[in-house]
Amino acid sequence: MTFFYLLLLAITPVLPAVSSEHRIEIPIKISSLPEDAWGKSRIFSNLEGQTFVLRDLGHGPFNDASMWKISINQALPFGRKILSFDLIVGGKHKPLWGDQLFQPIINGVEAEPALDENGAVSFNKIVSDGRGFIPARSQKIALSMSESELSLSSFALMTAGAENYEIKLSNMKVVVWPQSHVQRPHVSTLGYREGSSKTAYIEWYDRERRALKTKTKIYLNNKASGRIKEIDISLPKRRTAISGSYVNAIDLSDLTAGEYDLIVPSFGEYTQETKASFEVNTGNTHIKKLRDQAWGAFYWITSGPNGPYPKAHQQDLGAIDFDVPTETKDVSGGWFDAGDYGKYSVNGAYSVSLMLITGLIASDVLSHDINKVGNTSANVADWLRVADTELSWLYKMQRADGAVYHKATTRKWPSATTAPEDDRATKWLMPVTTTATANFAAAMSLAAKLYLTQEDEIYQKRGMDFKIAAEKALNWLDENRELKMIDQSYEGDEYGGAYDDDDDSDERFFAHAAYAALTENNTAFATAYADLKNLKPKMEAREYDVNWRTVDLLGVWALATSNKLDSRTKKSVMKILRSASNNWRNIQAQSSWGVPVSDDGDLYWGSNGVFATIGWHWALWSHLSGEKAFIDSAEMQLHYFFGLNPLNKTYVTGQLPNSVKAAYFGPSTSGRIELPAGFISGGPNSSGLDGNAPPMRSYIDDNMNFTTNEVAINWQSAWALYASLLAEKTH
Repeated sequence: MTFFYLLLLAITPVLPAVSSEHRIEIPIKISSLPEDAWGKSRIFSNLEGQTFVLRDLGHGPFNDASMWKISINQALPFGRKILSFDLIVGGKHKPLWGDQLFQPIINGVEAEPALDENGAVSFNKIVSDGRGFIPARSQKIALSMSESELSLSSFALMTAGAENYEIKLSNMKVVVWPQSHVQRPHVSTLGYREGSSKTAYIEWYDRERRALKTKTKIYLNNKASGRIKEIDISLPKRRTAISGSYVNAIDLSDLTAGEYDLIVPSFGEYTQETKASFEVNTGNTHIKKLRDQAWGAFYWITSGPNGPYPKAHQQDLGAIDFDVPTETKDVSGGWFDAGDYGKYSVNGAYSVSLMLITGLIASDVLSHDINKVGNTSANVADWLRVADTELSWLYKMQRADGAVYHKATTRKWPSATTAPEDDRATKWLMPVTTTATANFAAAMSLAAKLYLTQEDEIYQKRGMDFKIAAEKALNWLDENRELKMIDQSYEGDEYGGAYDDDDDSDERFFAHAAYAALTENNTAFATAYADLKNLKPKMEAREYDVNWRTVDLLGVWALATSNKLDSRTKKSVMKILRSASNNWRNIQAQSSWGVPVSDDGDLYWGSNGVFATIGWHWALWSHLSGEKAFIDSAEMQLHYFFGLNPLNKTYVTGQLPNSVKAAYFGPSTSGRIELPAGFISGGPNSSGLDGNAPPMRSYIDDNMNFTTNEVAINWQSAWALYASLLAEKTH
């Protein structure tokens, strides 16, 4: 490296110069009026052409706040950008909170004033109680946006107290200085482990390829020694559809412990130098920390007296049977299923079964302590206390005849800003279904198998109770061989998430397999194996996907918990588990981003949950088989969640750079608690956003956007187990 280039490194600015010649203006159209999200019924909205108006129609001072969210969903190009509008404050407006007008929120995150071309802010915001407010005067407003934000999902305003509150927002637009020739390095915000495979990525956004040559150099700076290493790379020729960019993978596997900068120099007329910093760690303390936070997050979704909201949801003590309204049942406790407060048997049994299967196959990896467990028992491992919270609730969801209610939920969805204690709507026990009953039978069998081995007498007794419950559920399934399923809605109301299914053959196999593993009875094994033979072609055709709706692979895992399989069944079980592992690993090997999805594929709802579940499968298979290659695949994929993705996003809540800040989670969205660390968000999901962004860019860190940013027990369970298995195996 030349002295001249070292000098350039020292003086090259991080931000590009702003040129008015290369800006575009994208007008923002408001297509529908928002409602007062907090229901204060004092300030009202109106549209005068494309001028958005908020006006207090009441009398006297209004010493309170309201929240208004304008849905926009406008796709945007990459590059520096600002959201601007003309603000007019009514002549009779009298602020009551120290000249504060409203708090601006872009895509769920508080907005900051933008800098003008002279480097000055367009206004000085007023900070109060940790929030920044625009001052109460008419002016032109410019708010900054991230250059990598590729859509404007929403613009929200939290109004401040005032007398005669009145504002008008007009000429709303996003001004963009698009950068068609931008190169961006991606490194792990979690940190890599010394001795492991380590990859960084460079993205090139030049679609026309006009400024790029066939080869270039990037630079690696060792911060301790100051030594800078040149790395020659050949520029990629093929555009990766899933990210909408050209991607280089940079192998950093030979790096020893330390702190580094990966530097991509500027070239071409509009490019900028970019730099990313990362660490290489000597051990796996960083993985253990994410494991502990992932398990600790379950406390914050715990309902009932042992959780953080002991006075909330008292109506769960007397939930009404939808089919027999004169009957009520205590279904208190358990986990909130996702960002709202519904509780669902199908997903609950699925999520806890992941834990139970892991505990039966690899109990040693789950011996760690967990901070804050919503269960007072102290004579079993912490993870089992976490699982027992959900199992105890599931046990309550069984009807006397063995059938299991599909869900316990309110008639209408609570608003995203409803605190747990404020969600007082009646809870309904929705009709029994075969999928809920089968998943329940599987979870109870797995729990019984584990509980009966515990030294704690209370857990042993509960193990017998669970075994009886599983048998009752299986008997009901035998008597009801046709699919029974809930409706999507009842008289126009959804009663929470549907969790519906049009095929229960995989759930029935899961139930039979788990019961066979519990009883180790030849007849039970024969029934499970017959199911498996029928389902195997479907599993191969679907490439072994596993989720709450498709649980046949969990049935195979349930059989793997038994040490008494006959040779034929054991051979089939091991072959299927290995085939699934290899299938995903082969897809990962072809991926530009090191994840098991093809470059021209799509991302489904909860894509992070899909990847976490595959990571769990890889790691558990490695534990069971001893094949190290699969734990390596699991560790390689881990960094996707920590910045090795097109958005440089850390898809986990906490303090790491670019972590999720605004997850869709009622207790935090309502302000009841601060957003806890350790939750993984649903992740990119192209069906959840308007616009034409590539799948891996279809994400908004917005606490009102449940399609991409919701927390949920199915991916949280997989995430916690994935982390536990990695922490144990990556010494």
